[in-house]
Parts: sequence; C-alpha cells; structure tokens
Amino acid sequence: MSSALSSMKSTIARTKQRVMVKAGKSDETYDVEYHNAKEQVNGEAEVLTRVSKQLKKQQELLRDMVALNSTITSVVSDMFSPGDTLYVSGAQAKSACAQIEEHRVRVSDKVDANVQRPLDEYCNQFKEVKKRQDEYSTRRVDMDRYAVDIQKTREKAATAQAKLPMLEEKHAAAKASYEDLRDELLQDLTALHRDRTSFLNYITAGMIKNQMDFYSNAERVQCEVLPLLAAVDESRSLSHPRIITPNERSSATSNVRANPVFIGAGGSASTGPVMHSTSSTPTSTPPTTNYAAAPVAAAPVAAAAAPVSLAKPAPPVSTSQQAQALFDFLGEDENELNFHKGDIITILTSHGEWWEGQLNGRKGL
Repeated sequence: MSSALSSMKSTIARTKQRVMVKAGKSDETYDVEYHNAKEQVNGEAEVLTRVSKQLKKQQELLRDMVALNSTITSVVSDMFSPGDTLYVSGAQAKSACAQIEEHRVRVSDKVDANVQRPLDEYCNQFKEVKKRQDEYSTRRVDMDRYAVDIQKTREKAATAQAKLPMLEEKHAAAKASYEDLRDELLQDLTALHRDRTSFLNYITAGMIKNQMDFYSNAERVQCEVLPLLAAVDESRSLSHPRIITPNERSSATSNVRANPVFIGAGGSASTGPVMHSTSSTPTSTPPTTNYAAAPVAAAPVAAAAAPVSLAKPAPPVSTSQQAQALFDFLGEDENELNFHKGDIITILTSHGEWWEGQLNGRKGL
C-alpha cells in the first residue's frame, strides 16, 4: 500500500473515531494531569503573547508622541522673531526635542534587543509546545481507535480474530508513542509554568529601566528650557483680551448700501431678495441678510416710532417696521430668530445687513 493511501486511510479512521467520541458512541482516553497542565500553560502563553504585542505598540506610540511634540514645538517656535520674549527658548526647545528623539532611538534599540526579541523567542517555546499538543491528540486518537478495533474484533466470529495479533501490535505501538509524548509534554509544561516568573523578572526589569531611562532623560533635557520660560505666566492666557475691533464698532457691520447715494431711480441697491409688502404705502425697506442661506423677505407696513442713530456715515433705518417672511428660517444659535413663511416680523433695528426683529415675544437677529 502506498504511503499516500495509508495516510488517507489513517486520517479517515481518526476522523471516524473523533465523530464517534463526540456522539458518545466511543470512549476517549482523558488524562486529568496533562489536561490541567495544558490549560494552565496555554493561558499563560496567551498573556505573554498579548504583552509582546502591547510592547511593540508602546514603542510605536512613543515614537509618534515624540514626533508630534517635535512638530508642534518646531511650528510654534518658528513663529517667533529675534527680540521676542521666547525666541531663544523656542530655539532651545527645538534642540531639546531633537535630543529626546535621539535618546528615544537608543532606548528603543535597547528595548528591542533586551526585551522584545527575548520575549518573542520565549513565546516561541509555547508555540512549539502547542504543536506538540496537536501531535499528542493525534496519537491519543490512534491509541483509542486501535483499542476499539480490538474490542470489536474479539466480539466477532473466530475466523475474524486472526487480525487480533496485528491490531494488538498496532495498539501497543500507538500507546507507547502516546505515553512517550505525554511524559515529555508534562515535563515541558511543568517547566514552562515554573520558569515563567524567572524569565518575567528580566523582562519586567528591562521594560521599567528603559522607560525610566527615556523619561528621566526627557525631563533633564526639557528642564534646561524651563529657566528661559520663567518670565512668562501661562495662566494669563485665560484673561488675554481680544484685540480686533469689536463687532458693534466694526465698519463691516455698517449698512453702507442703505445710503441714498447708492439707491437710484431703478430701486434699492440691496442685494437681498424682493420684499413682500404688507402695506400699500411705499416706504424705505431695510435690506435682508443672506445669513444661513435663509433670508427674510419683507416690506415696511407701519411708520417708525423713532429712527435709530448709527455710528457710521450710513443713514439710520427707521424702527418699528414690519416685514412678512417669504421663506422658513431656522437659526443656528440662540441669538437668531426662527420664523416660518408668512410670519409677520416686527423690525426693531437694522445695523448693516443685520436686522433685529421680534416675533411672538421673542427677539433675535
């Protein structure tokens, strides 16, 4: 019989034995001592494998953190000019970042050589034991299936029992190989379990020492920059004032297009949409804003009680006018007035292209 055919027949026989065991129609050899040792060590292998992966991830994150800190420091420092308070300290900070990166590379190499690679090699022992456990399972199945064949053959007629010597020889060989591997695995599993703390001593010490080496060096380098920053109180950023012209005084908010000089005989110079007047009396109409792509279309319907005086040269727009909305509008914050098409809005003030109106007792832009 060819080796390929023999191997196929053995595979089929093993599969049949496993199915019979799963169905409860055949017995299975169960070694409690081996099973407990295997479960214990396999659990420890999972933990060590996870530590190895996390250690690699830690080194990647540290590299990214240092690179990001260096980028931020460089960009900010380059904004200072000679004579600025932090010009010198900015240059010193950039130098510190470069030194930290150089030291990080050295520490990373040490971690890789003294921690990562030894840990990976140690984990490979668990992987090899796992492969041997698979072989152990195969040998156990062979031993059990030959035992089943012997039992069935003995229950048959005397003519069929001529095969018994061959089956008993196969069973004996399978049992011997099973027991040899079982004893070896029990020895190795027990040794791995006992050895793990000894090996972890080296790995733990290496991780902590290298981490402290990196952080202590980073602290030392950065502390050299601190005296240059002593004159700056960073808490004052909380009370630092705005320096641009306030909105209420900005020329950008004045409605220059409402000035009569820009309004010819052809109509208003406003870029807003056509107003729908609720009054037949023609009066000046404040322009609408295109804010949030939902402008108010309106026309005055009542006389103003009093004009609003503006700080800019543009003439004031009278108040207490009303306008009818041609579109729905939903404000983006609490300062803006929500309305629907057809709502009559009372125009309180107009400043530039911004209108302040009132609807249903609520005021807003």
